[in-house]
Amino acid sequence: MGGGKHRAPRRTPATPARDPHRFAPLFVLAPARSFTSVITTMIGQHPDLAGLPELKLFGYRTIGELEASLPPYWIERGFTHRSPGLVRALAQFEFGDQTAESLDAARAWLRERGHWSGADVLDVLLARLAPRTALEKSPESATTTGALRRLASAYPEARYLHLTRHPATTQASMAEHLLRTVPEHPRIGEPMAGIAAWCEVHARVLRFAATLPADRILRVRAEDVLNDPPAQLRAIAAWLGLRTDDAAIEAMCHPEASPFARLGPAGSGVIGGHDHGFLRDPIPRRVAVPPTLEPPPGWHGEPRLWQRTVGLAGRLGYGDAGVPRRPRKKNPAIEPGALREELLRRRDIDRAARAAYAGAPADMARLMEMDSDNTAWLEAIIDQVGWPGHALVGEDGAHAAWLLAQHADLNPAFQQRCLELLLRAVERGEASPADLAHLTDRVLLASGEPQLYGTQVAVHEGRYVPVRLRDPDTVDARRAAAGLDRIAAHLGRMIDHHGPPRQTRRACPGCGACIEVRLPEPGATTRFACPACGATGTVRSRPRAALPPA
Repeated sequence: MGGGKHRAPRRTPATPARDPHRFAPLFVLAPARSFTSVITTMIGQHPDLAGLPELKLFGYRTIGELEASLPPYWIERGFTHRSPGLVRALAQFEFGDQTAESLDAARAWLRERGHWSGADVLDVLLARLAPRTALEKSPESATTTGALRRLASAYPEARYLHLTRHPATTQASMAEHLLRTVPEHPRIGEPMAGIAAWCEVHARVLRFAATLPADRILRVRAEDVLNDPPAQLRAIAAWLGLRTDDAAIEAMCHPEASPFARLGPAGSGVIGGHDHGFLRDPIPRRVAVPPTLEPPPGWHGEPRLWQRTVGLAGRLGYGDAGVPRRPRKKNPAIEPGALREELLRRRDIDRAARAAYAGAPADMARLMEMDSDNTAWLEAIIDQVGWPGHALVGEDGAHAAWLLAQHADLNPAFQQRCLELLLRAVERGEASPADLAHLTDRVLLASGEPQLYGTQVAVHEGRYVPVRLRDPDTVDARRAAAGLDRIAAHLGRMIDHHGPPRQTRRACPGCGACIEVRLPEPGATTRFACPACGATGTVRSRPRAALPPA
């Protein structure tokens, strides 16, 4: 053997033992496009605070999952990490600056800690920033119940700023943002889908706020902060128990002084961390607030969604409760036989489209458009006749209505409403308990909760397995009560009906070669490596509209 020195293999850092009560950071909870970048940076400029960029740490169970979630179309655009803000924050506070070398060191640091949780990594930053209180604002923290629970359990003494923006301007900003950043993405279900997302996030935050002591959460309209910064920032500082002198408030009025208020180094792949518009021009400006609540241009159907929006916006301080509502047109009577035929027609088209789906983006766009159209049609029907049960459209028609609701993933508020209606229909003997079990699992998984019946299946290590199942030892008893067979038989039937777990094809982001990749569980992401050139990429099942890395 030669006499050269051999470098000892690098040891994987152990998962740290953490104390949840050690830190009490401040988190901003809000939907995307709520002026979170500028306002969080303004508040973070207080001398006793430390404003962080968007870290995205609680939408995933581990850092490895976070890193694997970077969509292929962002890799193609030169992005190298799902959370540019996290890489930039670590480079700044752990490695001293945001040069290309420090950013590379931060990426390597994260790769070595793929098994760590988001809280494990955030603790490192909080320790560096102490005694200042850190402030962070990832919209993803409030996008799902699971993310919000992870955040709250990790920091039981944290405080929260519930930041709001008018629903119409939020939706318009999101639509413009997607058109600018991902123009090829299908605009399905807008503006209703954007408004539904606004409602879901704010309703989730309000439910969460109701569980907290009043002194741990403050609700603020973003427009008020931008239109009267000194008064609003002084009130926020006072709520936090911080200095409120003129020098402190003046510092908060200058977000441009933050090290994260500019784009990262060109070519680094981590230029973001905040909204790119803010990074290009971080000077705060006044904004207009619509004086009333009117449906955005292009709104059609969804009367219950708009009623919910008006009520929720009123709670948050928007609109005029006295504005007269538009009269509703009287709909013609629905003939049960014709309704059943239309349900069966839509069912057959749905099945054929899904059977033909081969993974191409154009096919997915067509599926999303079909689901959006079916959802709008079914909601209009339900508004007129209620849930189409056995007595009205027969068992096959009622089952077809369930299928359309099962695939209404682009409108989670409507899907939840269908679940409630279906439950009542089952109690009356007007619908199938098995259909109810399937929709229950779908809604639970979409909200970040484990499913009850194991109806939603994914591929793991070459086998069909239930996705995130609650109490697996008792699942067969629950399935029996719903009229379903044993879980083993269900999984065996998946092979009989669909064959062995199938793969999908993806183009290598490096050399362009076509690679066979196993699909992950619904809504999850897996990373693959090209055997030809070694480049890595990601694949996500049941893709939804994805925001670009901030």
